[in-house]
Amino acid sequence: MSLELHVAIENARDGIESVLPAYAAGTLRLPDLSQGLGILFRQVGTCQMLLTGVAAPFFVAQMQAASVYLSQLPTLSDNDKVTSMAGGWWSAVAGGYWDAAEQIARMSRTSPNLEREHEDDFLYVMFLMKRYCLRPATEGIASTIFDDEQSERLARWRVVLEGNPDPRLELCEALQSKDAASFQDALVRIGKGRRALLEKREASGTLKAELALWMKPVWLEGLALLRLAERDGLGRDFACPDVPPLIQIDPPFRYDAQSWRVLDIKALPSI
Repeated sequence: MSLELHVAIENARDGIESVLPAYAAGTLRLPDLSQGLGILFRQVGTCQMLLTGVAAPFFVAQMQAASVYLSQLPTLSDNDKVTSMAGGWWSAVAGGYWDAAEQIARMSRTSPNLEREHEDDFLYVMFLMKRYCLRPATEGIASTIFDDEQSERLARWRVVLEGNPDPRLELCEALQSKDAASFQDALVRIGKGRRALLEKREASGTLKAELALWMKPVWLEGLALLRLAERDGLGRDFACPDVPPLIQIDPPFRYDAQSWRVLDIKALPSI
């Protein structure tokens, strides 16, 4: 395992270093390139964490993944935006970089890009972005309208599902009602389903072994969901699949919007 992690780190570093200069110079700006760079940053940091047992590289990687996505997001047209491809946002939330998470939410497409995403996937991410990053600051008419719009999103989601179950919908409903037990139950089922899908894809060869190496044991989205739930006072004191206690710590670093420009950055402490 140690050898495989070392190889995965070097391969991801090579991938980043091969395109980062041109990307930073603005001469290489394909619509999904920042998404790909984010995956490579996460591979470096997560594999380093798994190798050393130290969480810091993981949190640095989330900063770099969020910031590289934000570096390109303002330049994308709505046709190129796919809100449910939310790796940068999940990284921002999981890392505790709330300013970055809000910026991503504000600049994300607010309607599904049906040529590139399923509507239920869009509704899942948009509901969460709205609830935790775009909610009106004060109560009143704007807050009432917001709550009605959120309820309409959930209702639309049920229509889209056509009677099929989706634990993500149950999770969002639990967050809306601040039902800790239902949230935890839905989160565990989502996590177990994710792990089963990754293992199935790995066995069929549709998921590279190098990606499975770090994606299976560390569920970034799960950590982000725990941090979101904590904002509703639901806590995170239960065993969540593939979210090790090592990363369930208070965010250790201050966000740096330029962190993506240098692979080996020295992150500043959050305090």
